[in-house]
Amino acid sequence: MSRRNRTAADLLAATFLLIAALAGSIAPAAAQSADPFALPGNVTIADAVDLSGPGLSTIRIDGKDQENLVRLAWIDGTLHIDADDARMVGLPVSEDTNDTETGGYVPLDNFILAKWDFSQLDQTLIVKKFRKSDGVNYKDMGRPMRDPAEFRPMAAFLMDYDLTASAGASGSYAAGSFDARLARGDERLGTNFRVLSDPATGYNTVTRLNTALQMADRARGVTITVGDHITVGSNSQRPLRFGGIQIASDFALRPGIVSYPLPAFDGQVAVPTGIDLIINDKRFSAGELEAGEFAVRNVPVSPGRGEVSVVLRDELGREVVQTTKLYVSRELLRKGLWDGGVNIGTIRRNFGKRNADYHDLAATFLARRGLSDTLSLGASGELGAGIANLGAHGEVALGGVALATAEVRGSTGGGSSGALVRMGVESFGRGLSGRIEGVFPTKGYRDLAAASGDALPVSQINAMVNFDLRQYDARFLVSASRITRQKDPRYSTQTGSTTILRANARKSLAERLDVGLDLAWRKSDNSRISAMIGVMYRFGERTQAMGNVSRNGSRTSMQASLQRPDVQPGDYGYAVEATHAITDRLSGRGSYRTPNTRAEMQAEYVSGRIAARTGVRGTLIATGGTVFARNQTGGAYAFVQTGNVGGGTVMRENRLAGVSDEQGRVLVEQVTPLVPTQFDIDPDELPADVITGSTYRRVAVARGSVGRVEMDISAFRSLPVRVIDTNGKPLPLGMMLQSGRGESYMVGYDGLIDYNALSPAKTLRGEVRQGQACTITVPDGIAAIQGMAEIRAECSQTVIALAD
Repeated sequence: MSRRNRTAADLLAATFLLIAALAGSIAPAAAQSADPFALPGNVTIADAVDLSGPGLSTIRIDGKDQENLVRLAWIDGTLHIDADDARMVGLPVSEDTNDTETGGYVPLDNFILAKWDFSQLDQTLIVKKFRKSDGVNYKDMGRPMRDPAEFRPMAAFLMDYDLTASAGASGSYAAGSFDARLARGDERLGTNFRVLSDPATGYNTVTRLNTALQMADRARGVTITVGDHITVGSNSQRPLRFGGIQIASDFALRPGIVSYPLPAFDGQVAVPTGIDLIINDKRFSAGELEAGEFAVRNVPVSPGRGEVSVVLRDELGREVVQTTKLYVSRELLRKGLWDGGVNIGTIRRNFGKRNADYHDLAATFLARRGLSDTLSLGASGELGAGIANLGAHGEVALGGVALATAEVRGSTGGGSSGALVRMGVESFGRGLSGRIEGVFPTKGYRDLAAASGDALPVSQINAMVNFDLRQYDARFLVSASRITRQKDPRYSTQTGSTTILRANARKSLAERLDVGLDLAWRKSDNSRISAMIGVMYRFGERTQAMGNVSRNGSRTSMQASLQRPDVQPGDYGYAVEATHAITDRLSGRGSYRTPNTRAEMQAEYVSGRIAARTGVRGTLIATGGTVFARNQTGGAYAFVQTGNVGGGTVMRENRLAGVSDEQGRVLVEQVTPLVPTQFDIDPDELPADVITGSTYRRVAVARGSVGRVEMDISAFRSLPVRVIDTNGKPLPLGMMLQSGRGESYMVGYDGLIDYNALSPAKTLRGEVRQGQACTITVPDGIAAIQGMAEIRAECSQTVIALAD
């Protein structure tokens, strides 16, 4: 960049400077000598213009002022920078740069920079580097862009309940299921159990289901479970109930992480450029790019075949389009990412029937790793009950159009050895989708499930083709399945082969009217054909009517229903259903949801007999010194505290979440666990005697627990309070008093403070001088005092001896 020509602004500034100097020269010489800021009397226009030249100047790189100054000089009409100074501020100076002829200075034009300019107004060199896929040139579409969330767990006891009672011709009975847990953030200790008033033969009146302590490490994405759990494993490992310990990866603990490969782009632009994305024929703006290299990561697309385009648009409106095709599957792991788990314990049988039927110490493991964006490999194994079983598996994307999976396993023990092979190919996408998979165990293959009492693994082939005809508002599905069971003396009735062919079609005849057709052929010991045609009409967002006629072998049945679910507190729900088959059935159900519970009643008429059932369900939550009741079971909750101000309207993600009670408390239900959620209060709706700080919070709540949300709000009523010490003297002027809630009061003249009479904090502390502190205990009835109150402080020495 060459030195600029003199501009009109330069000449104007110089003229002004000269006029100021001439005006100053009119003043007496004595005045000039007495004024240190007086301008010299011999200033010319040339001298004023020369003041715009560089010297020791500040430098601003990519919008950030550097701490060090740099030396600049005009040499042969070109702006140069000292080479050592350039290296000091991080400008790329080549090692073979020849700066000896220019006294150690290097022309700025020799640097590879996006742009540079020199501001004569503030003597600043402004430099813009080429981006290296950083800053605004790094677009991570999967990274949260909002502020980080607070994580403030609360200790809570939660009890989910579901109670039912029924009566009919065969008698009456009652039942209930309960899930009790102590929770604080990522730690939960809980148990669930079932109670039956008239249990069947072999069942208990009270049956324990699961008991476990669960701990989560959100930073590492790992969950540790001690107690009852279900094992993790590969697709060919059948899950088992264990009593023991499980350590497993859990990507849900880190909502910001993308665990499977998504489309990505890299490129370079020479000038500032706009960038757009085209996903499923829809165009979205992704912001702006600066000159240099750029990277786009984790472009959100639906699983299956996909095509994504990035559009680069320069200042003249010219566009360059890059397109990539990628098969997206959650079965794949992102490159470098690990997934898996370890289970160690005893195998549990007869779940739901016996309280503690544990046998055979066993262990299983699963380890997977993403080797690339198209290939993931893993290994897994089982050991216990006299069985050793090991396997390896992999998933690979095929040219952006399909996903192939394969697994090979081998086993030994139980008097035999064998192998299992699993293979499959899938391709899902718009218009046409399909999948075929086969599982083939040998006769001697055994796994831990079979060794602990389950039937032997079956051989099966499954295939499916789906046509999504969107232009006709129709879908057509064809599937085939063949299952072959091995001979197992323990399950002598479960032998032979079963073949099922099925075709299903669905068509939207109108905006609210759908019709469906289902045909199936099943062959095992005998063959049978079934057919069903059904229709569904939607009256609104939630009310719908359905009817169908089916033929299964030689039997014909018909069914019709009308239903509307209850969703929000105050909603009524209902359902009416009529069935004509071997036995005719007519039933009706009504439900009502309150903020605290959900109640339901049901009656049915079957072949001349009448029965009725009623039930209630919900959750009790003890936290924050009180007990709440809610109509939902499970989930996470947010305990919002609006200071000591009641009646505050709490909003969650700009939607009404609740109104705080007299003590400023409200419990918000159905909080999405682990995902940052915004809570706020409109300060304009608060009473006039309220002072506010921040009324906006972003919090994340652990699964199955309660999180704290504290709004900086407090009711305020000014009350002058005179604070004196034990000798009756006022506390010193300027002394600061602090409450445990963060409130601060400064002592004024005669020991006066402007105290908030409505504050819940009743203890104030402050330091008189080094080694002496005072504590003020505010009486409970101070809010009723009119006029000025007086409180005596308790002061004591905190340091016995002080150094001189």
